[in-house]
Amino acid sequence: YALGLTFERIGRNEVGAESMRKAADYYRAAVNGFDARYYPISWGEAQLNLGNTLRVLAYRDGNTKEFEEAIAADREALKVYHKRSQPLSWAAAEGQIAQSLDDLGEATSNRDDFKQSIALSREILDGYPRKRNPQGWAEIQISLGSALVGLYDLDHDSGRQCLEPAAKAFRAALEELSIEHQPTDWAFAKNGLGNALGELGRSTSDTYYLEQAVDAFKDTLKVYKPDRQPIEWATAKYDVGDALVDLGERAAGVRYLEEAVDNYREALTVLSKDKSPDLWGKIQHSLKIALDDLYQRGWKGG
Repeated sequence: YALGLTFERIGRNEVGAESMRKAADYYRAAVNGFDARYYPISWGEAQLNLGNTLRVLAYRDGNTKEFEEAIAADREALKVYHKRSQPLSWAAAEGQIAQSLDDLGEATSNRDDFKQSIALSREILDGYPRKRNPQGWAEIQISLGSALVGLYDLDHDSGRQCLEPAAKAFRAALEELSIEHQPTDWAFAKNGLGNALGELGRSTSDTYYLEQAVDAFKDTLKVYKPDRQPIEWATAKYDVGDALVDLGERAAGVRYLEEAVDNYREALTVLSKDKSPDLWGKIQHSLKIALDDLYQRGWKGG
């Protein structure tokens, strides 16, 4: 079990999956080694850590089978964790299932997975002991917001019934997170808020939401740095650029579009077509759109 924790910690800072796979193997060994009848807490913790490790592996590999295995491990943990007697452990297991369903919905474009994730997150939040574990409560809010945005991406007709609750969930999470103590979760919540507000702005043509989206995406750059997290930093720059293009299309002048071009070009400085083909291609496409719009407005820049 201790070796699983060690390799999981190493794996979180690796780009590849080798250490996370070793962690999963050690957690499986721990699950088989603990007898749930005599060591229910240790067995449950091993199942929880296995579920979380498999979810990370599935996300990195794009392997939907590993998402399903992660959900199965978390459901096993629920055999020893009960809402009344162990509310935080119960919520942790259910929360991981909600996150896996959200990730699975994104990987398979399955509305039902998103709907199950949303329903489960709301069930967890109902009566959640927020004061005892504010960060855990915030993580469930992030999961809820992410699934709501994911459902909207598949069904734009859902509109505000998904996007406004999503923005509310991300803002709620940020009430309990700080850039000083939980920088990664804080940045993730800011990114989610930017996505929800950006989609609200596009669907309503309301520049107020788009301006807030730009601010939220820019906030993530306080955490992500090009030398330490080049992919996250470039993605944040790309998100800022897209929100600025949406603003530029709805405003006179070229200020927003020029700033968008600057952000796209800065993002490309840390990417290569060989190592990050999808993100590199998306940014090049968005850059072309912004430049075409600028030239149509008589822009003389380069």
